[in-house]
Amino acid sequence: MARSNTVTLTVRNPPRPQAYDAAGAAQVSIDIESPFSIGSRAKVRRLTNADLRAQYPDDEGMKFADAIATKPAVFMTKGQIRQQTT
Repeated sequence: MARSNTVTLTVRNPPRPQAYDAAGAAQVSIDIESPFSIGSRAKVRRLTNADLRAQYPDDEGMKFADAIATKPAVFMTKGQIRQQTT
């Protein structure tokens, strides 16, 4: 869940608004995020061989991950599996 803080904005000597007639009232809501709160947000990314090598240069655990991720997934029925095994 994102953290939020209440912010009060004060404008000194605002420009004079244009005159208009309004039959009701308006309510405005703004969400403001501090640049410091970005650090607490989860970083979404996929683990690739390059990411793993950046942290652990000698690790080869993801060596074939890029090749496997680009291949299309093939799903077979029970009948197709039986035909291939007989």
